[in-house]
Amino acid sequence: MALGQRSATAISILNGPEGAVVPEQFWLSEGSRVEDAKFYLAEIPAGAVPETVLTQLATLGTGA
Repeated sequence: MALGQRSATAISILNGPEGAVVPEQFWLSEGSRVEDAKFYLAEIPAGAVPETVLTQLATLGTGA
């Protein structure tokens, strides 16, 4: 088991990788960016356009 802490923008795991919380706005418009992280925590809004979600998903981890 690992101990973790979540803030509005990041996730820290004791003796583990640093993660990022993906903001809702990221999924709603192309061109939004998220900081690089070892992992991401996200909730995709129900009203997001599927094509935009796929485009944004492709940018995670690529630094685009």
